[in-house]
Amino acid sequence: MDQRHQEYVEYYRARLRRYDGDPHYPRTAAAQRAMLDAIETAPDLETFGKRVIGEALHVRCAVALAWDQEEARAKLYEELDEPVRAAPHRAIADALAAREYNDVAALNTMVSETLERSNAPITADEVPRDEFWNTLKVLEDLTMWETADVPAEWKAERVEFIAETRARTAEMAAMSRDGVRKFVPDYSPDWDALWQPRHRRRLPVPDDTLRRRIAEYRRAIGGK
Repeated sequence: MDQRHQEYVEYYRARLRRYDGDPHYPRTAAAQRAMLDAIETAPDLETFGKRVIGEALHVRCAVALAWDQEEARAKLYEELDEPVRAAPHRAIADALAAREYNDVAALNTMVSETLERSNAPITADEVPRDEFWNTLKVLEDLTMWETADVPAEWKAERVEFIAETRARTAEMAAMSRDGVRKFVPDYSPDWDALWQPRHRRRLPVPDDTLRRRIAEYRRAIGGK
């Protein structure tokens, strides 16, 4: 074994060490072990190269890595009760279980297209939560302004300021809704979904406060 061959052996040993024993990468470790075995037992690099191509060892490594990563991501999101974010990763893992990929380009295309298709439903699911939460301070200000005891000479200005704030809030909500509909034409905010664990844990206020503020926000944006 010449020096260059030995250096490649060390390189593939390092690749195997990266995944060997990691419970998240069982397929990747097996594929890397097969690659290491191929180069350790090859009499020269040319023979190794022919075996890699003949047995598609490089493709097996790519498929195994994609499968392990997507399986791990799907399981994590499922454990966190995040079904919308888990969906594309589960779809990729299921696709890899159902079909043998012999071409890295086809594999990469399937993965990227599946992830790209998930962007719209993820956005549609999360925009109402972000929109509501980012407006919570405005709702609190509106409550304060509407209930504050102000001198008579300022009451007209207060009414005008509250009206302007409500109009601006409704305008921002409409812009957000129209933006999402460019990608999800039938999009309509699902306010009930805010009570689902994936959203509720990101809204750190008591239930009665959340219920009241959601109702206030919906009134502020015209009940949409």
